[in-house]
Formats: sequence, structure tokens, C-alpha cells
Amino acid sequence: MSAISLVQEAVKKYCDHTALRYLTADRTLGSLTYQRVWELSGLIAACLTGDVLAVAIDDGPYLGLAELAGWRKGMVLVPLDPHDP
Repeated sequence: MSAISLVQEAVKKYCDHTALRYLTADRTLGSLTYQRVWELSGLIAACLTGDVLAVAIDDGPYLGLAELAGWRKGMVLVPLDPHDP
């Protein structure tokens, strides 16, 4: 079973449960459900092209969403340190 198929199963089973928690810009707690994570990563994936996804993201849910989007497109992920270009 692939990682994507595991995520898809979790989305089906726990669609309205919290999947991701993060600190917002004003340092309050934010969260996204499994369904919303799947939807947002799909929107990101639709914009991606190529075989490699380099990601330099610091805070918030964006790193996880970008990584999931890359997996959905079958891309190789290259995490970059945004503080050490």
C-alpha cells in the first residue's frame, strides 16, 4: 500500500477530524481537517509541473500541504532550508 493510498483511506474514514495543527501568524492555534488537507493539496498539485519539487517553507501548514501535493504528482521532494539559501 502506498503512502498516498493510506492518506486517501484516512480522508475517507476521518474526513471531518483534525489532520493538521499549526500556529498562525498571530501565534494562535489553527487546524485543518483531513478533507481540507486533501482539497488544498489537490489545488497545489494541479499547479505543479516537472519531476522535482524543491520546497523552502518555514511555518504554518504549507510545508505539509506542498509535500502531499508533490507525492500526489509522483514528484521527488527536495526540502530546502529557508534560512540558509
